[in-house]
Amino acid sequence: MTDRLRPLTEGELADIVAGASAPFEVMGTGTKRGLGRPVQAAQTLDLSGFDAVHAYEPEELILEAGAGTLLGVIEKLIDARGQQLAFEPPDYSRLMGSTHSGTLGGMLACNLAGPRRIKSGAARDHVLVEQERVPLGRRRDFGDQGVPAGALRRDRLRAQLDRRRAGL
Repeated sequence: MTDRLRPLTEGELADIVAGASAPFEVMGTGTKRGLGRPVQAAQTLDLSGFDAVHAYEPEELILEAGAGTLLGVIEKLIDARGQQLAFEPPDYSRLMGSTHSGTLGGMLACNLAGPRRIKSGAARDHVLVEQERVPLGRRRDFGDQGVPAGALRRDRLRAQLDRRRAGL
């Protein structure tokens, strides 16, 4: 049996990561736990408490949410504005015995995408900024929030299409 650590704030998360003496399994609601090899860890870091949408700017194609945010919540929010996740994350809830399709963190950790992956790319191809906690609890940011998401996404997709057409 593993110890379950469930931080609710960034400060608590930083303290847990800084004080870690061994690797731990990172999970949200556990819906993707059956994918891949089982994790052997003495502790589980439960991020389901980070379950809020912090910002949504549909005109700029920007969504900021915690790793524990349910995909159903995100899909309902963006569907109300006529938008969708271009990479069509598959819903394995019935297959995995869950009542919901999982969390944002689980989708990104597994890099899940559906049939449009060939055209639109995988889940991680659409992430502009990622924040994570590294050993010693320091926060590390990846990406650039200063670039309008829509412009960056269009430029990136055009470049991907050009590379595919060129056979690269």
